[in-house]
Amino acid sequence: MYLGLMKRGLSLMILAGAFGICMLELGSFLFVVPFLIVMAYSFFDTYHLRDALKRGEAPVDEYLVKSNLFKTLRGNRLVGVGVLLIGVYLLLTKTLGELVNNYFWNETLEHAYWTVRRCLPSLIASCLTIGIGLKMIVGNREEE
Repeated sequence: MYLGLMKRGLSLMILAGAFGICMLELGSFLFVVPFLIVMAYSFFDTYHLRDALKRGEAPVDEYLVKSNLFKTLRGNRLVGVGVLLIGVYLLLTKTLGELVNNYFWNETLEHAYWTVRRCLPSLIASCLTIGIGLKMIVGNREEE
């Protein structure tokens, strides 16, 4: 996969895909810089790993993002508020804004059906993002 390093390649694909999807879904350039950073890192990391393999060194195959990060972020209220605000932004701009706009301008039931069907993935994504943000804000009551 990534010079034989499956965990590292999977980490880079997930990071680049997540930033790419966020960049396309939010419709802003907020995630362009992190996306380009991940792409540039993977480019230069490939050259570094290639040189290490030529020297006969065996690089360690490990994930780029450690699992402790998710345990740390679980109760972090500031990151949770940020995720919640992104979810609300998604909900208002991608879903409700388009539904209200099409409701006032088109009265046909068929057009409303196709509008709701087109907005359904954005609605699900925004609700999941809001749910994740609320979970991060509230945290896990059992740990406290």
